[in-house]
Amino acid sequence: TTKTMMQVIFVFCFILTMVSLVYSKLHCEDFGVCIACEKHELNEDYCKTTGRKLKIRCSDGDSEIVDYRPCIATAEEDQIRVVIFQLIMGMVGGVAFLGVQARKKINMTQFEHRKMRRQTS
Repeated sequence: TTKTMMQVIFVFCFILTMVSLVYSKLHCEDFGVCIACEKHELNEDYCKTTGRKLKIRCSDGDSEIVDYRPCIATAEEDQIRVVIFQLIMGMVGGVAFLGVQARKKINMTQFEHRKMRRQTS
């Protein structure tokens, strides 16, 4: 799919970036956490592929550069998304169940209505 292709391209570009950094004698390290890019950053190179960014600090001895690189969401964020999805699906299922029960009451035969009255008395 398109999403899988984008992830493969992202990994390939990331590997190329890291290899080029190694050969340019820059030492880079990640710091911070992977966060969502803001709307005005979505056209930046580090936000185009995943929509998320991670701060990196690179140094070549004397100078230090702070920049961003693309990153993928953390496992905790994925778990939160799954829980939210499950809650929404539970609510949709509950509403559907209540709708079916209401339709059953409306479409009951006279025999079923009498039977129901006898059980409640």
